Amino acid sequence: MSRTHSDMADFEVISSVELGGTIPFAPAIRAGNWFFASGGLAQDYETGIPPQVAQNGAPYRGSHRSEREANFIYDRLEGFLKKAGGSLSDVVRVDQFYNDYRDVDPYHSVRKARLAPHVPPSTSMLCSGLLLPEARAHLDAVAYIDPDFPAEERHRRDRGLDGPATSGFSAALVAGDYVFIPGVTAGAGKDATELHIHKSARVPAGTLWWSQNIILETEFVIQHRIAPALELAGSKLEHVVKAQVYLAHVEDIPGFMRVWRKYFENAPCALTVIPSPNPSIGVSDGRIEVNIVALTSDGATEKRLIDIDVPMPLEATPPAVLAGDMLFMSGLIACDEAGLVEGAVSDPAQPHYRDAVVAEAEEIVARASRICDAAGTDLGRVTRIQQFHTDLSSFHRFAQAWMRALPGQHLPLSAVAQPALPVPHATGMVDLWVHAPA
Repeated sequence: MSRTHSDMADFEVISSVELGGTIPFAPAIRAGNWFFASGGLAQDYETGIPPQVAQNGAPYRGSHRSEREANFIYDRLEGFLKKAGGSLSDVVRVDQFYNDYRDVDPYHSVRKARLAPHVPPSTSMLCSGLLLPEARAHLDAVAYIDPDFPAEERHRRDRGLDGPATSGFSAALVAGDYVFIPGVTAGAGKDATELHIHKSARVPAGTLWWSQNIILETEFVIQHRIAPALELAGSKLEHVVKAQVYLAHVEDIPGFMRVWRKYFENAPCALTVIPSPNPSIGVSDGRIEVNIVALTSDGATEKRLIDIDVPMPLEATPPAVLAGDMLFMSGLIACDEAGLVEGAVSDPAQPHYRDAVVAEAEEIVARASRICDAAGTDLGRVTRIQQFHTDLSSFHRFAQAWMRALPGQHLPLSAVAQPALPVPHATGMVDLWVHAPA
């Protein structure tokens, strides 16, 4: 039975503002032990980038612009966490997006200092655009606030699996019964003299049909990065509940899925595949990066697939997985097996009689609500709305769809642009986490 909005004692909007004076936005939410910070940009919510960050009259005075943005973002995150009864040491995952690779290292230097001594599992990814055109970085963060599980005991370090020194993130992190694995690639590792893809994950030079690079990279990522990190944290592949996969080549999806099914067909997880720019991954010739949420093997929390007939953009992908008090959805697109649903396709002969983007957004929100019902929770408990758009001009229409579905509720919205989506002509894909207390 779905929960009602009145049954929300353990769900709190920590901060609420109006984006552009029109969109009710929740940059921070606490739900049970969970804390979410969404859509983290260096903005004042009224005029865009604050003057003290932009320094338009003296842009090169003092620290790097990206360092100023990062400090602004982390100051705000720290304030939100304090209001929620936590601290930066409780952060268990960070996702960052950038327009330009040259902004990543200055941002990372600040992040490493602010989250010392251990940076939690992280994914840093280039994208095609941020909601503020002048912004350099975007942050989404997840924390797990549990006074009975000290933050300093959560990190699992391994020299061969930890992130590079400039990033400093842990190979894995355990919070309660949950395991977080950072965005991992098929990079050659710390002992390599050059940063490139590991030789065993590359088609040999001079060959024409010796496998495919995406197949070799995906095999390497799962076997030599994800599986060992899970073992380090007391977990296994069958206990994975959520995966986000970034592909630098959208045409690599079939090859990726061929390998993914091999490992996860009998124990599927919620899956979102995000085509990204090329290059967009820390290793310049890399084709894939994967981040993971799993459960510990000996924990009390169980993994349950949500069995509901909702068409997914990729085959063999469950609509959602319920793990404890968190519902993880796969990436939602307004599609069926043949492509976009009829109402979400523009009619070139009658282009002004229907808004296909609104139809897309409404279909996605309706599917999300149905999945919540099947899982025994309520869409009003959504804690993380990550939207990936081929054109950010569609963001406002997606936001309006959420506002119609959840009137009066401030929304944990996050959005970036990407060059493509798994379904041609789609303008938006949504990745959702929803609180689902027993």
